[in-house]
Amino acid sequence: MKKYIFTLIMAAGTFALSGCGSDFLEVRSTEDVDESQIFNSVENAMMALNGIHRLMHESDTSWYAQGGFQLFMLSTDLMADDVVFTKENACLTWDAQLCMHNDPTNRDNEYYFSFFYRVISNANMIINQIDDVEGDAAEREYIKGQALAYRAFAYFYLVQMYGKRYVAGENNTQAGVILRLDNSQDNRPRETVENVYAQINEDIDEAIALLEDCGIARASKIHINAAVAKGIKARVMLAQGNWSEAEAYADDVINESGTSLDDNTYVTQDYRMSDANSSEWIWCKVSQSDQEGTLRQYHAFISNTEASYNKNTPRCIYNKLYDKITDTDTRKGVWFPNAQDVTVEPAPLYPSSGNVYNYMSNKFLLPPGSDNKTAGDVPYMRLPEMILTKAEAQARQGKYTEAAQTLYPLAHSRDAAYTLSTNTGDDLIEEIMVQRRVELWAEGFRWFDLKRLNLDLDRGPAPRTELGYSADGWLSKVVPENVDPEASNYNMYDAKAIGEDNRFRSADSNFWQWLFPNDEVLANPLCEQNPD
Repeated sequence: MKKYIFTLIMAAGTFALSGCGSDFLEVRSTEDVDESQIFNSVENAMMALNGIHRLMHESDTSWYAQGGFQLFMLSTDLMADDVVFTKENACLTWDAQLCMHNDPTNRDNEYYFSFFYRVISNANMIINQIDDVEGDAAEREYIKGQALAYRAFAYFYLVQMYGKRYVAGENNTQAGVILRLDNSQDNRPRETVENVYAQINEDIDEAIALLEDCGIARASKIHINAAVAKGIKARVMLAQGNWSEAEAYADDVINESGTSLDDNTYVTQDYRMSDANSSEWIWCKVSQSDQEGTLRQYHAFISNTEASYNKNTPRCIYNKLYDKITDTDTRKGVWFPNAQDVTVEPAPLYPSSGNVYNYMSNKFLLPPGSDNKTAGDVPYMRLPEMILTKAEAQARQGKYTEAAQTLYPLAHSRDAAYTLSTNTGDDLIEEIMVQRRVELWAEGFRWFDLKRLNLDLDRGPAPRTELGYSADGWLSKVVPENVDPEASNYNMYDAKAIGEDNRFRSADSNFWQWLFPNDEVLANPLCEQNPD
């Protein structure tokens, strides 16, 4: 990890607690500024915190598709089943081919390891010095609470990436990741998964207490408030199988975040899933079009409107999931199973020079003609996630009536014909999980859900060529012929770029543990590498 202990990222220029100015995205490190000057006032400490906010969607990286957490969300979803990769291209192909995270020399593997530890390194500097900073005590609590939440957030993803899954009721002595609560560079072994989760919970619990106590209302959804911290806690409880606590924290977020469901979320096309003003969004990136790096932002790899990388490789929904969506559900209209048939209406929105593939997505759109052609706001946490978390947690406790009641407002908001579910047991859990997969499609949840629930990665049945069905991919702007109706659309596009060998990974395979970057293992011999 010594290679990845980075100096503090500072937001240069004036940046008050009230919000961000035009200088927000300029950054510099403590190589240029004495730390004693950074932490000599709460105003400067706030600039240090804003550096972490900025790091969540950094745009000045050395390679395309490396843009902080926003691209990590899409990367991990491409490693699962519900977001289907269509055409081999320079970016994200490795992820869909399930080899990026299992290659210790892969630049994206190295980047994500580096990214999360940079968040931790910067959070450590704030956490360990803010108590001695002169200024208002409430502002110190506000800054420290957010830094603690970021550290918990980063370790939560790292332990899920590199450790084996947490198993409720067991000792969880399997190796997790290296814990550093300061920025010392001594060699250290990996802590157990149990110990990592203990630190995550200690940090997020303190963050919640500080953010509730400080009394400061955030001015932007890029900041972390108590509701966001409780949402992170709900995610942690879900991963640990602590259903009662997951239910309780999700319920707090639902009631305290000030958000509300919007029946038009999937109806209105302008700024669909790209506007921080949505009443459903709890925490997010707020984009500034003049400060986004080229092809380092989320919508360049997921939106089919305006010029983007995605125009060459449209993202599609897994057809077996699409088939589970009722015809009256407004979400069904954001994917196009017959996109290649120009006679079928409605047709998807896409750039005139873009490729067209069946089941392509219009979930994430930027307004045509906008000067913000490739960058939009990106949700990190939305109200529907918390509703689905609460419903799942209730159902897994056997509280079926309560779970159905929790699910109903969201399901009815998306489908006016939806009626209160009478399902119980596994049937209700399956209904909730389908709702979760559809609602949170491409928002960074599916790979982690598969892992926490110990499920196989199964991208669906291959074409039955023995019955005469075609094994060829679906070519752009050509209506496919002789397609097996029981086959999945995985690996059915272009030159079948993702490969038949990547159709399935068992729940007990090494696939679910990322390999540490070689540079980390070489720099710290105590860091035991995961099995290949």
